Amino acid sequence: MTQDNKEHTTEEQIAVRPKHRMERIDTRDSLFKLRNILNICFMVLAIIGVCMYLFTMQKNIAIIVMLAGVVIKFIEVALRMFHK
Repeated sequence: MTQDNKEHTTEEQIAVRPKHRMERIDTRDSLFKLRNILNICFMVLAIIGVCMYLFTMQKNIAIIVMLAGVVIKFIEVALRMFHK
């Protein structure tokens, strides 16, 4: 590129939108709402389980609570993977 061409190029010519675009998430989908609820349950159980594990003497119950959260997360992931 010569010096003259560099002076005449503008930002509009340089900045180009990519050809690929991500699909929008369909928030009207009933599984989307269910997955959000399952994610919230997972986060709550994980926080409760970790707090119980760290601050109480009931380590077994805390582990069970955390495992229940992991099972809920597996269900959410399975819904996401097999929905399409």
